[in-house]
Amino acid sequence: MNNSAAHPALRFSPAAAGRISATATGRSDSTLAKLRALWQEHRERVHCARAQAAFAEIDAHTLKDIGAPDWILAEASQRAGNRDVRMLDLYRS
Repeated sequence: MNNSAAHPALRFSPAAAGRISATATGRSDSTLAKLRALWQEHRERVHCARAQAAFAEIDAHTLKDIGAPDWILAEASQRAGNRDVRMLDLYRS
């Protein structure tokens, strides 16, 4: 008989979960701090990749009009330049 449906899993706050895992595994706080920093960097890279994908087909002028950050405008300009070069190569062949 499976009783897991009758008893929901316990939920801990992130701080409590970190203390529990540090105690259980014997890791020091500095190791956990490094892991947290790596996780934050990963999340930021994922966020940037999603933003780039969301704005991939939007023209740089439209992005400027809607107030996009400068890094997105730079990506859009670079993408447009790359697209132009590919089209020139296609026409030349």
